[in-house]
Amino acid sequence: MLIGAMSILKANYPNVKVFGSEGMLEMEAAANNWQWFYHKQILDSAAARANIDILAVHGYSDGVAPTSGSTLGHLWQSHKQHFADPMGKKQWMTETSGYLDSWLGSSEQPGAFSLGLDIMSALNNGNVAGWVWWQGSENPGSTSGIGEFALMNGLVKGKKYYVSKQFYRYIRPGAVRVGASSVNNSVFVSAYEHGGAGTHTIVLANTSTSAQSVTVGGANLPATFTIYRTSASENAVNAGDYATGTALSLPARSVTTLQAGGTPLATTN
Repeated sequence: MLIGAMSILKANYPNVKVFGSEGMLEMEAAANNWQWFYHKQILDSAAARANIDILAVHGYSDGVAPTSGSTLGHLWQSHKQHFADPMGKKQWMTETSGYLDSWLGSSEQPGAFSLGLDIMSALNNGNVAGWVWWQGSENPGSTSGIGEFALMNGLVKGKKYYVSKQFYRYIRPGAVRVGASSVNNSVFVSAYEHGGAGTHTIVLANTSTSAQSVTVGGANLPATFTIYRTSASENAVNAGDYATGTALSLPARSVTTLQAGGTPLATTN
């Protein structure tokens, strides 16, 4: 029935993108689970494969708590290996929730800094093309602040909003992730080029409890970048310019975006 409905939908609206099945990433990708869940059934069905465009999963295991750290990276790699690559489909993280709006969270739930690290893990390990929240905002009448299911309370922005902006605003549709690595075990990096917009974007995450000094280098990099940074005390601030090949200080537990060339939000063909 579902395959029939999707076939009719695609026949009448060929440009509509269909994503699914929105299973838990731990169920769809863990070694003892992936053979038995929804995306394996899609993989095994030519009709289902033809009628789905994007493989969507939830990067948590119990419906609320995100699966963070190195475990998350392994799960994204597994899902890419077993499903996205064989089917030639993009991967999305959907219905994101479970993060507190404080920078470091609590002993029970991760905070905004962990959200930034989890987005980077999905990008670097899963080549994800989309990271979508349960909801962008919630009832502005709430007096409890920004809840775990949203980025904002009405128009009030918080730490989750700003750390997401480090990625959302500068890594635009059409950007291509390029090779990047760090020799500092406390610093993680993800880099992008956008040919249409003429932009270069590098995101750096310092997981150390102390500031770290790094030097960014590589072939064909712009001479200068603009620095944008979110940390415990900063909200996507413009922190000046960076000259490629010189020392750059990354505050403790911070996310820094280096942006050069073009205008990230400009409309491109």
